[in-house]
Amino acid sequence: MARFELATSCSQSRRDDRTTLHPELFKIGCKLSVFIWYLQIFVSFFLAIVFYVTFVAIIIAVMKSTMRFWGFIVLLFLSLPNGFAQLNNEVFEDRFHLIPERKDYLYFYLDNLNFSKNNEYFNKIVLGRTYFGYQLSPSLVYYPAENVRVQAGFYAWKDFGNDEYSKVLPLFSIKFNKDSLSMTIGNYQSGLSHRLIEPLFEFERLITNRWENGLQIQYHKKHFYADIFGDWQVMIYDNSPFQEQVFAGISAYYRIFDKPNFVLQIPLQFVIQHKGGQINTGQQSLINTINQAVGLSVEVKNISHFLKAVRSDNYWVGYQGVEIDSLEVQTDILGSGMYLNLNFDTEMGNIMFSYWDAENFNSAQGGYLYRSVSRQDSTYTEKRRQLLILRTMSDFKIAENLWLTLRFEPYYDFQNQLFEFSNALYLTYKPSIKIARIKKLE
Repeated sequence: MARFELATSCSQSRRDDRTTLHPELFKIGCKLSVFIWYLQIFVSFFLAIVFYVTFVAIIIAVMKSTMRFWGFIVLLFLSLPNGFAQLNNEVFEDRFHLIPERKDYLYFYLDNLNFSKNNEYFNKIVLGRTYFGYQLSPSLVYYPAENVRVQAGFYAWKDFGNDEYSKVLPLFSIKFNKDSLSMTIGNYQSGLSHRLIEPLFEFERLITNRWENGLQIQYHKKHFYADIFGDWQVMIYDNSPFQEQVFAGISAYYRIFDKPNFVLQIPLQFVIQHKGGQINTGQQSLINTINQAVGLSVEVKNISHFLKAVRSDNYWVGYQGVEIDSLEVQTDILGSGMYLNLNFDTEMGNIMFSYWDAENFNSAQGGYLYRSVSRQDSTYTEKRRQLLILRTMSDFKIAENLWLTLRFEPYYDFQNQLFEFSNALYLTYKPSIKIARIKKLE
């Protein structure tokens, strides 16, 4: 785990008898300081919500009589507290639908992703790289009941310029639901389907880590949604020379207003990666990397034929790294940032402006651009990361279930005075074909 010079980090060994502070008192004081840090954040965010809701109510009242629409949009964006961003990645998301009409039927399903992504990066945090190839996930899907879905198949990843397949894996999942609750075990709806923000989840994992394995529970009501998942990434056995790794989290929102032309919701996200184990060998440190994000999301829809919607997603984002070594020395590292976004959904595609400002921020699976720790050299850190990102994103429907996606994402790094960009082309094809009806034996 990379080290930052933070006043909020705590480190104390139970075997260090040179200190005049009692070890137990030190631990209590350390935990108290962390608790106060979180309490300050919670109080600040609560007050921000009260201020924001009051402010929006006043603005709406004034708008009805005197304010022009675009003045409202500008003031609305400027009033938002620290924030959340959600890219429109619907064409890439997994959706394991439970369709009652398909009971007793067997279907063939294909998930095909073709990609060409080029990152022209020359900074010390993350170097540029190119992804160019395709991925196939053919499978059979059977619906034994109206609320049950069973899927089995395989996944293959092929990079152009490489004669071998980069990865081939079996796929299997069972999903069932009861009222508003559903559960999937096996290869669940993973990756971008969680709709985690980029500082918490790297977009490129769509290519490099396509499927997750474990358990997913989803709860969906009119005003509330929660996606709870656990991805078991590395399994250990007796005397394994490495650690187990688990990535788990929750992505949820509470919708305050849900009108045809106006949506206001509070998103909440929490993820943790655990590296540890008790039956493995070695003296590796136990490491927990924790991130949380909370904010407000506002969307104004049905504006005009060309401008379909304006959306502002904003979040406060936190980081806590916990490391306990073989001598029981515990180190807690804290960091945080804000993520402000304004998205224009037009007839030609999406235009999105993002601003990221963070100190001592790190994550286990978040975007590398947002971190303070270098991807290629973990000893190199930048305490503050301050980025302004422009994203142009267009999805074109070529045929049924076939989509072409184009993206261009330049950004400016204020701290290093760098201008860099990435560009990408994706072709996704996800057909579903009915094969036969399976007659059950009486």
